Amino acid sequence: MKFFATPYAAILVILAVSGCTSQFKDITVATESNPRVDIAGYETYAWAGAAAIISDPDREWTPPDLDIGAEIQFLIDRELRKRGMTQVADDPDALVVYGVGVDMKFIESRVGEDDVEQFDEVPLGGILVLVTDPRTQQVMWIGAAESELSGNPDRDRARKRLDYAITTMFKQFSR
Repeated sequence: MKFFATPYAAILVILAVSGCTSQFKDITVATESNPRVDIAGYETYAWAGAAAIISDPDREWTPPDLDIGAEIQFLIDRELRKRGMTQVADDPDALVVYGVGVDMKFIESRVGEDDVEQFDEVPLGGILVLVTDPRTQQVMWIGAAESELSGNPDRDRARKRLDYAITTMFKQFSR
């Protein structure tokens, strides 16, 4: 589909211009709605797919007893149901797709105390959620969350962080 190439570039733009923090201050969340689309007219959805790009060679981030993909899908389903949408198998009004990326060796440029640019290796993770119109293939809504990650998270902490990111993201999904 046409919308798949755009989101990964869009995530960088969205995260650069807006964000929100609260309980988990290291998680940045941003959303954008297509002003030409009235989301209120969409009542049903179906899953279009998921994508994962994970570079975690030392297994420092992923809790071994947590299916991250299933957890993200569960949380998105929950948030869409809260907003009155119903998941259907045939002829949905909207399609939902998410992508998750983890790079334990991300190189980030920072300005140090002496105003000299330095490069640090940081663990970085992100989630991108797209809601599209299957008929027009237009992105109606996009949400993104990004965070530096800490190594060896336990299952409960990882679930709470995912819940916070998805819940915060969908606060901006208006129907």
